[in-house]
Amino acid sequence: MKMESKEVTEIDLSNEKVSSSHFVAIVSDGKVKMIELPDYGEIQIISKDGKVKRVKENTEELF
Repeated sequence: MKMESKEVTEIDLSNEKVSSSHFVAIVSDGKVKMIELPDYGEIQIISKDGKVKRVKENTEELF
């Protein structure tokens, strides 16, 4: 399966809580949802028919 690179664009977010944390903003079908990034782990975005279907979080803990 060939992965096609997409352009990442920057948006201005002036909310203090947003500007002091690390998160991913997902825009799909006119909705925007944000998920905070885990300390260690992965965020996986699953799409179907060009729309976000689900977001999975796989976290780890350092020993």
